[in-house]
Amino acid sequence: MEHTFGWPKKEIVGILASGEDPVPINRMPIVSDYKICDFRLTEEGFFRRIEWGLQGKIPSFAKTVIKPDMLRFDEETSWLNGTATFKTELKPHIWRNKVRCIIMVQWYEDGHSKSTRVVDVDLRIRVPVIGKKLEHMIAEILKQNNEKYAVRLNESFSEMLG
Repeated sequence: MEHTFGWPKKEIVGILASGEDPVPINRMPIVSDYKICDFRLTEEGFFRRIEWGLQGKIPSFAKTVIKPDMLRFDEETSWLNGTATFKTELKPHIWRNKVRCIIMVQWYEDGHSKSTRVVDVDLRIRVPVIGKKLEHMIAEILKQNNEKYAVRLNESFSEMLG
């Protein structure tokens, strides 16, 4: 997925490198709760671990094995200043050894006054019978959330950068 923003990369990277999410949590409606468990600045950038709780509909084919209180996961994110790259691994509290989700986000210069954000998601769910269905469903949810997040990110950059 790709999105273009109307500010130079160096201005956006200056905000992102702080480690604070430029989009306030209250602008993300599917979040029920979150807790920052670890945050460390490094010479290369930063590392953070957040525990998330989500709320949402569970499809009927998955309701026998997934309950609403299971929609919890840890997010481990590393930011590298040199490449303007986020690497995020989502680790669900259930099926931790059966679900793999890695998200790579890289920022590029797009001309003199714009930036492009490229998001690549690698999702694998190794659960018999419903794994592939869940992959497709979760991939669609991640895509929709990324589209909404891009809009909110643009709004936040507008507020911060004018």
